[in-house]
Amino acid sequence: MQNYVTAAMVTLIATTSFAGGMPEEETQMTVNLLSQTAQQEPETFAEAIGQFLEFAFMALFMIL
Repeated sequence: MQNYVTAAMVTLIATTSFAGGMPEEETQMTVNLLSQTAQQEPETFAEAIGQFLEFAFMALFMIL
């Protein structure tokens, strides 16, 4: 149990230290990527249900 707590603490410290290194300016590659990002609407009702079921399964998987 002590190893589990130690591993959790090291993971949290590593995550916060990695996330803290944000660049000050947006690079050209980031601007291009954000301008190309678009929402894609499902074409049929079956595709919408399929996307919803995939989302529900992944949410359940992440909770467990």
